[in-house]
Amino acid sequence: MHVSSQKAAKTILLAKKCHVASWLRAAYIRLVEEPSLSLSEVQELDLQTQINIYYIRDEIKCRAGTRRVCHPCGITHPRGLTCPLDVHELVKELFKEEFKAMDN
Repeated sequence: MHVSSQKAAKTILLAKKCHVASWLRAAYIRLVEEPSLSLSEVQELDLQTQINIYYIRDEIKCRAGTRRVCHPCGITHPRGLTCPLDVHELVKELFKEEFKAMDN
């Protein structure tokens, strides 16, 4: 088990409990950017959160392998590398309702 991904999962739980959107966003990004991630590392998280995390990870891998010009930043990244703006945009989009509820 990776310490940083385990820590990120715990941070997600704490952020949800305390309604701190900035902690939540940062922890989601940390999990998505982990080089490898097992189900045991996210087992404490609810099913929809797990699905979203794995969807974003898969989407980023697909985009990194096929993109010529990055849509979020407008530059060309080396093949196989992901733009950090892509990660942030996907997290923002998939978890928007959760962030919105915390902001209110």
